[in-house]
Amino acid sequence: MRFLLVLAIVVLGAPVAHASESVVAAAADLQTALPEIAKEFSKEQGHELRLVFGATGNLAQQVRAGAPFALLLAADTETPAQLLQAGKARGAAQVYAIGRLGLFVRSDAGFRDNGDLKALRAALLAGKVPRLAIANPEHAPYGRAARAALQRAGAWNRAQERLVLGESAGQAGQFAASGSVTAALLPWSQATNPALLARGTMTQLTDEVGGTLPQAAILLGAPEPIAEAFLRFLLSPQVGRILVQHGFGLPAPHAPGP
Repeated sequence: MRFLLVLAIVVLGAPVAHASESVVAAAADLQTALPEIAKEFSKEQGHELRLVFGATGNLAQQVRAGAPFALLLAADTETPAQLLQAGKARGAAQVYAIGRLGLFVRSDAGFRDNGDLKALRAALLAGKVPRLAIANPEHAPYGRAARAALQRAGAWNRAQERLVLGESAGQAGQFAASGSVTAALLPWSQATNPALLARGTMTQLTDEVGGTLPQAAILLGAPEPIAEAFLRFLLSPQVGRILVQHGFGLPAPHAPGP
């Protein structure tokens, strides 16, 4: 019986929260900001958070399958709304941050882009970008935003031949940091990543092609005081300052999502 129990835990691989902690599922663009926020929350309120990062779509699939997440910090507003409609979430979704896209270009790429993707389009047409990384649009809001930006810039058709898809925005960033791709469309929150800056430059996309990504949080499962306290903390000015330092914009004020 003991062997079967251990085997079940290994196979299922689901995070298990202890009494004094809460499991928070978060979009990959929060990988640098959220640990800092969680540390401040623990210091101030004495509660621990277990953080699970991934593409928003994949996290939502885990929620539907019964993963014991208490809170979802999505990279969009649509996913929390869909989970609420499906009876997998509760309360109102809260917009906690505004994301932006950035373009990473490797130092040896031979071109620079000012954020309107015109130089990237020309480089794609000239065959100077053999590999372009984005998050998978099937799972990641930043992947869908990257696809839309390339379409607005008239570069999508040529870009499709060069795409390297990350399972999440975080993995797309890893491709860029490793030097295995020439360019990448990534969350602007990765712009201060030392591993990326050692390889090349990041430029924020203009409003005309990039737009913004409102990001919403929503409570999951049965009522849990720690998760509810963290959601309130997430919407505080104290956390807002941390998010801004990591490249996010803020809703004004923190307005409920759909």
